[in-house]
This record gives sequence, C-alpha cells and structure tokens, in this order.
Amino acid sequence: MGKFNTDLKFGEVGESIIVDYLTTKGLKYQGTSKELHPDRIKYYDLLFTGKKGNVFVEVKTDKYISDTFDTNNIVFEISCSGKPSGVYTTSADLWVNYFVNKSKDNIWTIRVSDLKAIIEAQKSLGIITIKSGGDNFKTRLCVLNRLDYKEHFNIDTYIK
Repeated sequence: MGKFNTDLKFGEVGESIIVDYLTTKGLKYQGTSKELHPDRIKYYDLLFTGKKGNVFVEVKTDKYISDTFDTNNIVFEISCSGKPSGVYTTSADLWVNYFVNKSKDNIWTIRVSDLKAIIEAQKSLGIITIKSGGDNFKTRLCVLNRLDYKEHFNIDTYIK
C-alpha cells in the first residue's frame, strides 16, 4: 500500500474517533461525504445533524504531535499545485484537528469561517508562515502556533 493510501486509512480511523466524540456532544451522525455523495468531489469529511440543522465537518488527524514531542504548531492546507485547497475549498462548518498521540487536549475544533479569518489576518499583517509539503512539495501549508490562537478553538480531551 502506498503512502497516500496508508495516510488515507489513518485519517479514516481518526474520523471514526471524531464521530464518537461529536456524538457524545449531542450531534447525530449521518455519514461520510464519500458514502453520501459517492460520485462527487469531496468537500467535507463527515455530516452530522444538530439542533440547528446540518453540521459539515472536516477532520485532520495528526500523528506527529505527542505527549513527548510537541512543536505547538498546527498546520492547515491552503493550496495545492497553485490552486486553492483545504481550508479555502472545504464546505465544512467545523474544522477538527485530532492529535491522536496526545492524552490531553487532543481535539481542537474551530469554525471554518473563524479559521479563514485568522489566516487572512496573518496575511494582511505579513506575519503568516507558509511551508511547502505533500507529494513533490506542491502543497502550501499555513503553520500557526496553536497556543497563540487557543482562545479561538474549542479544546477538549477525548479518551478512546
């Protein structure tokens, strides 16, 4: 199995943890984008319903941050091959980063609109950190010190 497929499977495991977590928060799980729209391009990962209607969720599972190694950074994809992607193309309402190897404060949730506002504010101030990554380094990633922005996130601990 190639690296992409391995990473995809790892991400799907993270998504299943977030399904469990958000269900405990009162949301009703409806399915994945792939299950609900198999012939469409994926613009979100998970769909839930809540008191106010549908909640579309994007999940990123991070295996690098742990209890013994933590840069305090959180990374968001913003473009790939010169085209907007990630944060800028998701139709999700919520963005969830799940730090699978942390035992405390391992789920960081933010509204996508708030995340975009943070990124745009950093751009306008000229203080944004952009790194290249992914296959052939075609992906542009916004790097934030998550501790500097923790007041914008809902931070929780979920024990599997």
